Amino acid sequence: ARTKTLPRTVIAAKEERNGNVRIIRDVAGIEGLHVALDVFSEETERRLFDHQSMFPVFPADHNGNDRKRQGKTVSPLDWPVDIYRLCNAIRDCGLVSRDFVFPDYAYGINYPPLSRFMNHHDSPFKWGETVVGVSLGLQSTFNMTFDQHSSQRPKPVPAMPIIPKGYGIEIATKKEPCSGSFSVDITLPRRSIYCFSGSARVDWKHGVRSQPGNPINCPHWNPHCLRRSITFRSNKSYSDLVLKDLVSNNPGNAMLKQRFHAQSNIRTDGAPKKMSRKIVAFMKSNPVRDARFSPNEANYDVPSVELNTSSQSQANNVSDSQYQQWLDAYISENFRDSRPESVITNTLRNTHGGKNKHASVGVEGSGKRYKSTDS
Repeated sequence: ARTKTLPRTVIAAKEERNGNVRIIRDVAGIEGLHVALDVFSEETERRLFDHQSMFPVFPADHNGNDRKRQGKTVSPLDWPVDIYRLCNAIRDCGLVSRDFVFPDYAYGINYPPLSRFMNHHDSPFKWGETVVGVSLGLQSTFNMTFDQHSSQRPKPVPAMPIIPKGYGIEIATKKEPCSGSFSVDITLPRRSIYCFSGSARVDWKHGVRSQPGNPINCPHWNPHCLRRSITFRSNKSYSDLVLKDLVSNNPGNAMLKQRFHAQSNIRTDGAPKKMSRKIVAFMKSNPVRDARFSPNEANYDVPSVELNTSSQSQANNVSDSQYQQWLDAYISENFRDSRPESVITNTLRNTHGGKNKHASVGVEGSGKRYKSTDS
């Protein structure tokens, strides 16, 4: 049967600005797909790109793996301080709300030339409300396809924004809206950060088109012409605990209550609650949790509510050696029996979550198709 489609319209791009950062809402008319452009300086990008603890080693071997996408799940216990700064930048630049659930999961990926990532969902049973990704080293082209199995609603046809040339992103549609295989390609530049929430999170599949074989505009500090990305998620059991705390601390906030209620109606797979409680406690105690990039490293204005706070000032004054000393002592005392480990993955299998209730933090699930729970 021919897929029922909604009317297609043309709208102007929804743009916000924070300092020199441009934020585009509902990119390509897809509700909940937001992008922030040029969030930090090139020097900051290079430093993030060079954090070897966040990515698989490259070149890896001579068995053909240097031509394949490889990812590394990194536990927050193994994050360098810059990753905490980056997580705060996601919120401070204005891309997400102030009550964004601070992620407890990072997935660093190497994309050599010609590598790609097949279209997929990030399971709402294993992961929380949002998925956030950071692009480093080279631009990439995202492909968005509507998943007919995710909802009983008619297939949406995005309202295509008017994007002028040189705007910073490029958008192209594939096939006709009535063809049943309508998709959108979105080319994102280096130093951009995207966020999937709402319909973009549950109704659309996303993937990465093949990287070019001979990329242009490759920075001199990227000799292998890799694109590197860091995907941030929250394990759902962890996210539910954080939302519960947010509601408890803000009893008059109706939006928080609505979010918590919506997430409570979705079953929880993946990380056990016992481990998630440990990670919540770790994040609350972490002395670098509120660390920020300096004004020279970021292109946005930090909101006044975050300026000159004692927690931020203390976090920025913690040296790497001091943090490592604190971290070693904390792990020894609180993670004696088990701790989330960092894991390298080099296949699509076991990557995006599913129904394994015994999976630990840092080990991804089965990636089986799911049905949306909002129907």
